[in-house]
Amino acid sequence: MACRNVLKVLSGVTFLWLIILLYMGLHLYQLVEESQKTSQELERTKVEAEILRNENIALRQETNSRKVRAIHDDIEMTFNSDRSENEGKHAMNNYETPVATLKIYNSFETGKAPSMKFEVTRRKVENYLREMNYFTTGKLKDLQKKLGEKYAENQLDIFAADYGQLLTITMNEMEKLRDLDGMGDFRRKMHKELSNEVQERFRKLQNPKDCRRARRLVCTLNKGCGYGCQIHHVIYCMIIAYSSNRTMVMNSVGWRYSKKGWEGSFLPVSESCRNVGFGKVYWGMAYNTKALVAHLPVIDSIYPKPFQLPQAVPRDLVNKISSFHEKPFIWWVGQVCAYLFRYQPSMKQRIETKKNRIGFKSPIVGIHVRRTDKIDIEAARHGLEEYLKWAKLYYDKLELNMKVDTRRVFLATDEKSLLNEARTKYPSFQFISDTEASKLAGLDHRHSEASLYGIISDIELLSESDYLVCTFSSQVCRLAYEIMNSKHVDASNKFQSLDDIYYYGGQNEHKVKATMEHKARHGGEIDLEVGDELSIAGNHWDGYSKALSHRTRMEGVFPSFKVEEVINIADFPRYGNRSFLVT
Repeated sequence: MACRNVLKVLSGVTFLWLIILLYMGLHLYQLVEESQKTSQELERTKVEAEILRNENIALRQETNSRKVRAIHDDIEMTFNSDRSENEGKHAMNNYETPVATLKIYNSFETGKAPSMKFEVTRRKVENYLREMNYFTTGKLKDLQKKLGEKYAENQLDIFAADYGQLLTITMNEMEKLRDLDGMGDFRRKMHKELSNEVQERFRKLQNPKDCRRARRLVCTLNKGCGYGCQIHHVIYCMIIAYSSNRTMVMNSVGWRYSKKGWEGSFLPVSESCRNVGFGKVYWGMAYNTKALVAHLPVIDSIYPKPFQLPQAVPRDLVNKISSFHEKPFIWWVGQVCAYLFRYQPSMKQRIETKKNRIGFKSPIVGIHVRRTDKIDIEAARHGLEEYLKWAKLYYDKLELNMKVDTRRVFLATDEKSLLNEARTKYPSFQFISDTEASKLAGLDHRHSEASLYGIISDIELLSESDYLVCTFSSQVCRLAYEIMNSKHVDASNKFQSLDDIYYYGGQNEHKVKATMEHKARHGGEIDLEVGDELSIAGNHWDGYSKALSHRTRMEGVFPSFKVEEVINIADFPRYGNRSFLVT
């Protein structure tokens, strides 16, 4: 069964590229230069799909031969807060390392657990298909501008429609591979078990037996920025508390969003330890003194910068996360969100009431449109048509697998007139929205109790959507994406950003590694050699990305499919049967 599906995918990909190359060869002479890149990507995809097929065969054969025993990592590790400057130099930065050393729980038979080579190959093929789509649609846009409306309507639009349909079918078949032969059950169980383990670690860390003797990290909720930015400050606090073996204590007195502070909307981060203590020893001083209570500065000012800052993943978790999730840090930060954003019963009830009132139910696409204070300052303005393009593609693919009666869209925005505009221009979609929340998101009401409820509930509904379309330049958008990944086994690709790639404000360097050679063809491009590390700046969503090469110190663009993510792995405490008290 799995082999037949792999062959179907391979046939679909091959047929898809045959159409593209024939059409462009006959009608679109301007794409001759770009077709060289297209051919490279086709060969790459064919090879990876063949590897995928062989791995699936090997996977079946393994079922009858052996079981994989679990390696539960309950080793107690003493985490010394005055670690040397050399700590972390041995940290793994190669994606292949966690893949090769994957360990699986003993509750799973080999036949139900995909090999890591299978997983990596499947993910690569899906990524190539996505980049192929960005590249092809980007070139079509360029051609439409050059050839004019008449030709575009008669030729390019027809080609784009047929290409889009074939790509959608191919992606749909590719995604079916995730659940073949019980592999979906494995991922779901692995995610649930690991999530339970991590949540228990947080619970123990945050509820020491003796608060007076517990090392604490004070997180003050007063950063001078918007709601999404302030919430990311709290997430950062929790990550640093976990990495330094300290109980996080929330100080939300005077929070400008609510006189009730954090606990007006969320459950306490600790039931047993809320004492801030006396005096103020800040992070830089506490770093080398083992102070009982330390106050954490904002992420932009922390010094020395810990290796555990985003987007670092705990070394003892990364193998397990990688077995079911494509982007380990996104899963990890999602777990931090799951612990922190436990609603007070009153807030939980208000969110449920809102869902019932506006008719929020699956299937649904969540769209966040930011239009007020940040436009043309932090981000560009994007028209509704850019968002609805991705909503249409999501439903086109969904309808290959099920009957969809209503193409439902949840619209979260700070512009109150946008709902009427959407309903007028796009009658094929059913738009639902909280218009009161949109009004209160304006600058005049932003720091009211009612506005706080509006933004909390909007983010929650965006995170519960089946697919998310937004701009990652927005803290609200990124927060919804992070929370979404705590609700699914792997929601790393259940989104489309119209501008930035995912990032965490104040993060350590985000690296990618070249997997293919590339020679610059014009002044804006840079050379790549296999193994080059680069600091990624962004994906232009047209088949090209921008980065700074560590080898040449040159910054420029290159084909996105020629690099892969480097997972940032750092040493965190290994929480097993251990004490959380000062020794």
